This record gives sequence, structure tokens and C-alpha cells, in this order.
Amino acid sequence: MDEETFQENAREAEENLEDESSRTREAFRSRGGQAPGGQPLPQQRNTMGPDPGASSQRTSRTQNENTSELAEYVRSKLPQLADAPDALLAGQQIDSILRAIIQSENNEQSSTARNLEARLHSNFQRAVEHPAMIPAGMDNRSTVLHIGRFQAGAGILLQKHWEEGRKSWGAKGVPSINNYDMEALGAAGCVTAKGWDVLHHPGNPDISIRLFSVTNVGQASSGARMVQILGEEGIAVHDNMKEVGDMTELKLAMRNLKLAARQAAPWNFSFEVLDSYLLANDYMDKELAGVSKKASVLAGFIDHVLKVNASRYTQQAEFLDLQKLATTWTAWWGARKSGQAFSSNSNQGQSNKSGFKNKSSNQGSSSSFSRPNQNSPNFTNAKYSGPPSVENMCKRFNNGNCNNHYSNCGVVTTRGPLKLYHLCNYSVKRDGKFDYCKQRHERVRHESIVGKNN
Repeated sequence: MDEETFQENAREAEENLEDESSRTREAFRSRGGQAPGGQPLPQQRNTMGPDPGASSQRTSRTQNENTSELAEYVRSKLPQLADAPDALLAGQQIDSILRAIIQSENNEQSSTARNLEARLHSNFQRAVEHPAMIPAGMDNRSTVLHIGRFQAGAGILLQKHWEEGRKSWGAKGVPSINNYDMEALGAAGCVTAKGWDVLHHPGNPDISIRLFSVTNVGQASSGARMVQILGEEGIAVHDNMKEVGDMTELKLAMRNLKLAARQAAPWNFSFEVLDSYLLANDYMDKELAGVSKKASVLAGFIDHVLKVNASRYTQQAEFLDLQKLATTWTAWWGARKSGQAFSSNSNQGQSNKSGFKNKSSNQGSSSSFSRPNQNSPNFTNAKYSGPPSVENMCKRFNNGNCNNHYSNCGVVTTRGPLKLYHLCNYSVKRDGKFDYCKQRHERVRHESIVGKNN
């Protein structure tokens, strides 16, 4: 035997011996890590590389981890299989799993409204149970805006919005500004400065739908005031603003009010509720059928509601909801119905003596008088309540349909009979201030007699 053959046989014998030793150690380990006789197994250097048993264990762990991950993925895509064992889920063919996932996603996209509502409710519950952390920060209502302004909407009752808004703003409201982007909404220049002010002070009783009529923007900005002498009631000073002339103007004013309130006080939904009530009842079209000056009547009701809600804000009470608005309308209109019906019926069959169509009214927002004196007592010896004003100039005369002579025209009040002037109540500007024409012609003839700018 040559030397090369001898060396090869020696190496083979050594490998066989080491392999046998390794199998023996594994057998002893299965008995608790001890050699026969209870002696600890001596530590030996592994000259054969990685332990095949350890490698097998790692492979088994990897397979288990892969099985668990695959099962979790299938469960996340197919919640219906949440209770299935890992081995069952991992043992499925990949193409069958993919088909099931695609089918499930398609079913979800075409789910019924009930399922969608359930998901929306689940999202709400999640938001309630996990409040968002909103950090403190600065806000100057212009260049520095706090993130709290842009949180998702609150799923609460509108009365709760009103309550929380009052807690935040306080009884006196907040400082007023008018730098809101109404141009983007198509309502630029449609809100008076006074309108913006009352929106920032929700308890202000001066709120009126007229403040949101574009016809009053220029007039209000002039700062003109009207002084009224009310006889025993004294002297009243208020803004010289035009009443809402027709239904188109009234609806636009209501739109301007809602848009302005949405920017100035987004928590105040009382205006939206009022508008919803009017829309649901076709702006009281049936109730006011045959009534003259429907826009003026509705403007009076809207102003009444606005003032009631302003008072409720001050008293920390809820604003008028739809049910309360219905009750309020019944009471409010019932108290005025007879007078309006009388005025409407008395106008039927009468023609406009001047032949001119009356334009938007420029009369005051309220009156202390009861109603025109159709079939009324003799007013020849009655007295005027004071100098000519919007309160004591005959409105029927100015509309061209008063059948009374100027010497015998008046109204019955709680203070007795009072005379009405047959003078023009057209609004004119004198020496930079607004006043009334007060000439002996009807308002509807003013422009043809005196001119539009006089």
C-alpha cells in the first residue's frame, strides 16, 4: 500500500469515528444530557461544521413563522376566517386565496347602505373611544391658524353646538371682523357692517334680515340715522334701512345670512334651521296666499325669530328648533292674520290710481298703529302724532291705493285716533343725509315727477 492510499483510509476512519461520536451525543442529550452512569457529557469541539439537528430546528421555526404570517394576512383580508387555524389557512393554494380576497373586496365595494352605515358608526365609536390629541398653539384668525379649526366635524346635536359655542364665546360674544371671503361664495358686498357685528354678538337683539340685504349695504355704510317722534312714546333713533322689497330679495338675504354665519360663527346652526323650516313650507306660500306684501310679512317673522334666538342665547336656552318654529309661526301669524287679511281684501278690485307699479318699500320695520282706516271713524279733527315720519305717512297713499281724502285719513291706536300724512315717503339724500321726500305726491309717482336722483 502506498502512502497516498494510507492517508486517505486514515481520514475516512477518522470521519466515521466523529460521526459515530456525534450520534452518541444526541442520544445522550435525549436522556437528559448525561453519559451512562450519570456522568456529565464532556464538551467536545465540533470539527464537523454546523449541527444538523440545530439547522433542522431553525428551519422548523422559520416554517412556523411563515405559516403564522400567512394566516394573519389571510385573516386581515378575509375577516370571516378569523377563527380558522393557522395550518388550515396556510395550507390553501395561493391562487384560491387571491381569488377569495378579490371577491371579498368586490363584495365590500357593492355593499348595501346598511353595511356602510355600520362602518360609519364604527368610525364614530372609534373616534369617541380614542380622542385626538390637539396641541396648544397660537391663532390670529388670519396668517396663524390653529389646527383645531380644521378637525373633522363633531357628530353631536345642533343644540349641543349652540351650547358649546356659547360657553366658548361667552354672553358678550367675540370681537367683530368682516375680512371673510364672501367673494368666493358669490356674495361679496351683500352683508352690512352691522350684519357682521351682530353675528359676532349672538345675543344682540338688533339683528334683522335687512342687515343682509344688498340694497342696504351702501345705505348702512353712510352712517345715516332716522329720528322718529312717537308722540307720548318719545323719540326713537335707528338705522334708516330699507325693508325687504320682494320674495327674491328676501331669499337672497336669507342666503347671505347663512353664508356669513357659516364663516363668522360655524357652530351657530340656528339660521340653517330657520331656513330649512321656510323651505319645507315653501316660504309659507299657502298660508300667505292672497296677502299683500308677502315679503314684508315674512321678513317680520324672520326678524321675530332672530330676536327670540338672540334672547335665548343670552338666557343660555336652546334656539328655536323646527317644532318650536312651527308653534312660533302659528302664534305670530295668528296675532297678525286678521289685520293682514283686512288689508289684502280691501285691496282687491282696486286699481293703482297712478298707473305705476310700486317698487321696493322704504318704510320702517315696525309700526305702533293698528291698521288703515277703511270704514273707520271720522279723522277730520284728529291730530298727527308728530312731524312727517315713516310711521305717520300713509302707506296706502304712497302705494297709490288709498281711497281717503288727505283731511280724513288716519288710524285707530291705543292712544286714540291719529291722522296720517298724504306725503311721499320716497328716500332721498339731502346734505349728505338720507331723509324722505315729503312732497304731496305718491311714492309710486316720485321718479316721474321729481326724478330718480332727487
